[in-house]
Amino acid sequence: MKKFKKELRLSLISLCVAVASVSAQTTKSSLPASTAVNFPASAPAAEENYLNTITTTGPDGTRYKLVQVGDRLPKLFVNNKPVPAENLGRYADLIGNLTPILWQRQKAVARQKDADETRQQEAIINDMVKDRLIQTPKDVLSFRLSANEMIVNGKPQSFAVFSRYTKKYIRSSDRAYQFNYLSK
Repeated sequence: MKKFKKELRLSLISLCVAVASVSAQTTKSSLPASTAVNFPASAPAAEENYLNTITTTGPDGTRYKLVQVGDRLPKLFVNNKPVPAENLGRYADLIGNLTPILWQRQKAVARQKDADETRQQEAIINDMVKDRLIQTPKDVLSFRLSANEMIVNGKPQSFAVFSRYTKKYIRSSDRAYQFNYLSK
């Protein structure tokens, strides 16, 4: 009997070892053999627009176009021909004079967006007073209105209120309005 139990135990151990080794081989073989990946595609070229492109004509009739996207190396075109990067230094003064104009345009658009955002926040707050969610505009400590939620002073609003405000103010699923009295 003891011999039978010993053989049974050895058989079970052998079986477990065999299963474990097959499992390990299966796991190893199911892993990719290579660590190589495709090289990431370069970012698509930014579309030229009013905020990143400026054109001018020199006194001699030469047309210049400067395209400045973020902190990338600027692209300069002279009479519609691109200037190689190694030759941009020759046009440093021109680039230095045109870049601040692009910055002014970008700042003006940012100020306009901020003003539009503030007007929308005020309209939402005025509607909240009209709907008696708050007593006065000064009663709003914070609010968040998005496609997923409406929270006023830390309290989630009813579905009916949420639906009414999203229908009126949220034009896309990624749009949200937030206000925090402490950050103003």
